Amino acid sequence: MKALKDMDLYKGIILVSVLLLPAIGWWAWSLDKQIEATKAAITEATRPGGLLEQIGALQQKAEIVVANRTLTGDATSMPSVYFDSQIRAVAPGKISGDDFTIGPPTPSGARIGRQQLTDHDVKVTWGKSGRDKPVSMEFLFAMLFNCESGARTGITDASKIQSIWKLRSLSIQNAAFAQVGSAKRTPKEAQTEDQWLITDLVFARREPKKEGKGE
Repeated sequence: MKALKDMDLYKGIILVSVLLLPAIGWWAWSLDKQIEATKAAITEATRPGGLLEQIGALQQKAEIVVANRTLTGDATSMPSVYFDSQIRAVAPGKISGDDFTIGPPTPSGARIGRQQLTDHDVKVTWGKSGRDKPVSMEFLFAMLFNCESGARTGITDASKIQSIWKLRSLSIQNAAFAQVGSAKRTPKEAQTEDQWLITDLVFARREPKKEGKGE
C-alpha cells in the first residue's frame, strides 16, 4: 500500500500499461486472425467458380426467369399481339397489318403415353388474299426465327429465352412459277427469282391438359 501512496502519475501510467499488455496483445492477435480470414474469404470469393461468380450466375438466371415470364405470358395470353410484333420486327416500317392476318388459337387434344396434352394452333394467312405478298427467303427465315425463339429488341442472346411457339406447317411457292403456272406457260430459269408466296403457315404450342378438363 505504501508503494501506491508513493506512486506518481508516470508510475501509474507504467503500471496500467503493464497490466493491459496481455489484453492488448490478445486484441492485436485477434485482429490479425480476422484480417487473415477476410483475405482468405476475398480470395475464395474472387476465384473462378467462386462465390461472386456463383452469385452473378444466380442473378442472371433470376433475370432470365423474369424476362421469360413476361415474354411467354404475352405469347400465351395474347398470341395475335405476339405474332404481330414478331413479324413486324423483321422489317420495321415495311410490313403492315394488311400484309398478314393472324387467326385465333385453335385447341385440340393430344396424348404422349399417359399424359394428356392440349395443342394450340395459330394460322397466319399471308397477304390480303393469302397469295399476293411475295417475300424473300431471307425474310422468311428471319420471321420463322423471330416467332419460334421469342427474340425481342434489346435482348442479344435469344438462346436464353424460353421458346413457346413452334412451326407446325409451312407451304411456299415461287412467285414466278405461280404466275406462269396460272398462265399455263413453261417457266424459264430467269423467272425463278427470290420471291416466294406463303400459302400455308401455322404455329403451335403444347401444354399439359389441366386436371378436371377433358377427363
